[in-house]
Amino acid sequence: MEELLQTLTGGNVTEVKVVLASIVAALAVYQIVLITVGYGP
Repeated sequence: MEELLQTLTGGNVTEVKVVLASIVAALAVYQIVLITVGYGP
């Protein structure tokens, strides 16, 4: 499994994890903003 990850990511597993974590965090913030707008401040 680890070899597959190394192959898919070109040896940059940590960088891919950082990018994915950043995307997840951005989506979470976006969702909180949408909920705040939907229910009012």
